[in-house]
Amino acid sequence: MKLLLAEDDPKLLRHLAAGLRGAGHVVDCTQDGSEARWAVENGSYEALVFDIMMPHVDGVTLVRGLRRRGAAPKAFHTAAHPNFATGPGRKRSWLREVFE
Repeated sequence: MKLLLAEDDPKLLRHLAAGLRGAGHVVDCTQDGSEARWAVENGSYEALVFDIMMPHVDGVTLVRGLRRRGAAPKAFHTAAHPNFATGPGRKRSWLREVFE
């Protein structure tokens, strides 16, 4: 499977890419939302793996914009920030949108 991995932490990006490649996937990597948007618009990916909190454009905003233009395949978000999805129903709401 050809994947686009967008993660702004260089160490985590290397480890995730190595694991995905070790599982047999072809992985292109970017380090911010703008680079990821360019890659999706100019490449062909079966799935996207995006960090939620990236420079320039966050992962959720990026996927929403790509989907409005019909350019986004299945997406999976990664997050390490404890305050991103707090509050009743908020986490469930963006997860539902990402996977529908």
